[in-house]
Amino acid sequence: MARSGLVLVTALLAGGCGSELAPSALPAESESSSTPARSTGPEATSTIESQRSPVSDDELFDPCTIRPEVLRGAALEPDIRRPNKQPGWKICSWTSSDGQPFMSAELYVTKVSYQELLANAHYDRFVPTTVGDRPGTVFRKVGDVDEECYLAWGTATGTAWAAISGFITGDEPRTDPCQYVRGWADAAFPVVPS
Repeated sequence: MARSGLVLVTALLAGGCGSELAPSALPAESESSSTPARSTGPEATSTIESQRSPVSDDELFDPCTIRPEVLRGAALEPDIRRPNKQPGWKICSWTSSDGQPFMSAELYVTKVSYQELLANAHYDRFVPTTVGDRPGTVFRKVGDVDEECYLAWGTATGTAWAAISGFITGDEPRTDPCQYVRGWADAAFPVVPS
């Protein structure tokens, strides 16, 4: 079962970072922008379109460097991490600890701005919230029925997205991942550079 879960997580990451998440699927950039690289708006989120961002991929925070104690505090297994880098994105995923509902947690760090995320037609059911001292939003992929839940907030280089994917194990019903995404976002927020 662990192997099939790993295959599913790998497939989700491989598929999840394609056209649905990639900056190329986001709205076209504005023609003129003289905003400095790390300029932030009143909500302390990036105001630069991902396609125009002067931030290099190497400058994005690597979520796979999160300390083990932070992951354990979020009921995740720190020794089983899966990195995934895409242009404009750094992603890491972990599996839940023993005794927890079987699920995967991902953390996406991207150059995609908060405004671009909210305008992306691949996502819906946006529910405003806060994470730490930042405005955030809980959201899902269009057409997704309780398989994955995201909570995103803005950073000075784009956005960070905490994601929880629930899995069906045996005859047990699928656990709604939105029950757990808040705890994961609250654990990740202090360690993602703002």
